[in-house]
Amino acid sequence: MKIKKCYLVLLISYFGFSFSSFGQMTVDAGKDTTYCTDPGTTSIPMGLKVNTKNGVAPYAIAWECKIVPYGILAPLTASDILNDTTLISPTIIKGVWLFTDKITFTLLVTDHAGNRVKDSIKVGFSSCSCVLGYQVIELNKGDSVLLGAGTPQGSVGAYFWEPSDGLSNPDSSATWCKPDVTTNYSIVRVDTFGCACSCHAYEIRIISTNSENIKLNPVGNINPFQKDTKVYFNNRMNQEALVSLFSLDGKLLHQGSSNIDYFEVSELLPKRGTYIIKISLNGDFSVCKYFKY
Repeated sequence: MKIKKCYLVLLISYFGFSFSSFGQMTVDAGKDTTYCTDPGTTSIPMGLKVNTKNGVAPYAIAWECKIVPYGILAPLTASDILNDTTLISPTIIKGVWLFTDKITFTLLVTDHAGNRVKDSIKVGFSSCSCVLGYQVIELNKGDSVLLGAGTPQGSVGAYFWEPSDGLSNPDSSATWCKPDVTTNYSIVRVDTFGCACSCHAYEIRIISTNSENIKLNPVGNINPFQKDTKVYFNNRMNQEALVSLFSLDGKLLHQGSSNIDYFEVSELLPKRGTYIIKISLNGDFSVCKYFKY
């Protein structure tokens, strides 16, 4: 009886040491995360932060998930989405992020002793984009125009413009622009996940080269000048001149021709305001500002 008691005490002591040394098997699939995607993204790594403790190697791995993609009735499982569901670090195959913005993956790990544990991780996808058409705007030097970021797509964390030269507020979705030279501006949009995309937005062309030429800006011998609501220019030979009128943001409002040496602006643009007038004659051109009171 004494021997049996001693054996029992040793056996309990052994198992007590075993449990305290190894503890309970656990697995951590990593923190929820969001990946930035663009047309050049071919695959996304998964499971890089998986951590398994207190198990007996080797391990059997199984990733599981189930989603119903946008516009598709049949659900997709992990075998449709991952390149190999039995790897600790599989990859999400190309194009999955076009059909969903978030997937919850469950990781099941079975060790050599038959212990089985699981954990889940949420993976989001952010495709940063902006709807903004490319615009060319002609300005006299010294004039300004309001630039806007267009229609935002998805969540927006911040905006900034490149370059910042000539901008009143380059870290805003809208900014007044007054460049000294012709400049191409791009708007960079950063969403709340830190994903950024750049849109080539505006080309601002400076059509006057110095301040004293803002009113007349003669090129060649056209020499336009304003008197009341008429604009006169040098056309002694009564040749055909091309007359173009623009708003200050570069939008063409009127285009026509004249074979005399003046035209009545109020007949062409009845709305009061400030406009840009461009006159082309025999390969020369001149630009002036017309003020209607």
